Amino acid sequence: MEKTEEKVEKLKVFVEGGRERFDRDHDLPLEYVTGIVVPALKDVLEGLCLQIEKRHRLDEAENEKGHFVIHYTSIAALVSMLQNAPTSTLRLYDSIHFNDPDEGNYFVRHLILLKKYDWLNKKNLPHAYITSFIIPDAKNEKDMSDNLVFWRTYGKEGEGCSLSLPIPRDQLKKVLYGSDKVKHTAGLLSPVLDSLDPLVQISKHPLGKDVQEKLAEVVWKSLEGIRYLYKSEAYEYEKECRFVIPESDADKDKICFEDQGQNNSPARIRHYYEDDALKTNNILITGSSITLGPCVPYPYNIRYYLESLMRKAGLSGPEIRFSKIPYRKS
Repeated sequence: MEKTEEKVEKLKVFVEGGRERFDRDHDLPLEYVTGIVVPALKDVLEGLCLQIEKRHRLDEAENEKGHFVIHYTSIAALVSMLQNAPTSTLRLYDSIHFNDPDEGNYFVRHLILLKKYDWLNKKNLPHAYITSFIIPDAKNEKDMSDNLVFWRTYGKEGEGCSLSLPIPRDQLKKVLYGSDKVKHTAGLLSPVLDSLDPLVQISKHPLGKDVQEKLAEVVWKSLEGIRYLYKSEAYEYEKECRFVIPESDADKDKICFEDQGQNNSPARIRHYYEDDALKTNNILITGSSITLGPCVPYPYNIRYYLESLMRKAGLSGPEIRFSKIPYRKS
């Protein structure tokens, strides 16, 4: 099996061959780029992305409490899952409509701040389908399933719930925080991106823009599953990990749509994806738990309702708890 360095050298040969052809003929068929350079570029990036993804694996310390992670959501979302069990799933929503406008752009922005890679600045990058989880704080033994900050930001101001769930470890990728983490990944990518420079530099030629766009398209498509794993250090307290399915890996026939517009407001179409690993009967099992938020009205009645739904769905495992945090919405 070829090593990454050998693949990069092969890519360089093809790139330099294309540049020599351009310098000789003052032209370079786009077919040369798409038929020769692009396959070599995809090959080297595929192996490199596997190397980068190793940095996003959950380590042993983060799995001392097993492979349980925490997800905050609404009571309505949980009820929908239980009513449609066992075929229902915890949904992966499209990244386009995330509340944080910097989602996916943090990595892009810090990468293209390196001027030599400004050719990668591309609009309409591919999206991904994502579900976010919180890694339990095993070292400090804090109960991350009952946390005031998370109730306020992700738990519907305390009127939602948190779910402690057994998600397959190999499906989860840890989010890294801060520009230094992006720079480290950029350092791994640099030998590949630098090898493309001879073709990138022909941008003044009419064909140059098409070449740049084609190369940038391949780079960003290869990084679809990675660029959503970097956030500002301001969010480091979240200890987030994610289940990510890139748009290119999603079965187009299985993408679902819903209109989240209300009353007479404009249509707000969100799309989501469902994966068997997140099926209700796979995650709401013995050992999992549901914590009702501190502002849930009539919590004992809600628990009675949820227990009834679980019984009908044949889900005997999840324990239902109440938040211990004294909090009242303002």
